Amino acid sequence: MINEIRFNKIRYDNKGRVCLVYDEILSDDKVNEYSIKCTDVPRDEFKQSLAALKIHVVNICEIPKKQAERLEIRGVSLSWKHGIMGAVITALKTLEHSNAPLILNTPHLPETSYSEEGEMSCLSSKCLENIRTLMEEARRYLEGDRAQINLFFPGVEGEVETTEKDLEFIGKHNEKAKITTHTKS
Repeated sequence: MINEIRFNKIRYDNKGRVCLVYDEILSDDKVNEYSIKCTDVPRDEFKQSLAALKIHVVNICEIPKKQAERLEIRGVSLSWKHGIMGAVITALKTLEHSNAPLILNTPHLPETSYSEEGEMSCLSSKCLENIRTLMEEARRYLEGDRAQINLFFPGVEGEVETTEKDLEFIGKHNEKAKITTHTKS
């Protein structure tokens, strides 16, 4: 189990790496800073939570909604000031007349105003919900919950039933194996 963590950056780059920068808040108010780049494939929910931010980039950057399909969300940079989270979303937009994409960074927006007096733009409640989902997916990634690789045969998905014969074979060939079986009702 991981202590309280505060993400500063969550990215999924073009090399298939998950990049996470985060602080671990210890019980004595000390902070450990960590940065990881890992090629383990994230869960589909991680990728979907990034993609869910497309509409927010469109809204924040005031670009036509039809442009959302040309966006690829690469990540979110998060800041923490007075206990208030702020975010910048980074996206790539394919261009018709260029080999390189346009890099879009939204303006930094907080979840709520930093002061009671000042009027400022803030992240929408739906955007906040999507960012929190992404943070939860990043936390799951840190805890080792990643895309499941197929250990069986290509095209085989779902549960595979283990028979008594399989268990006898395994038991004979590995006396130290501890096997837990689950039966379906």
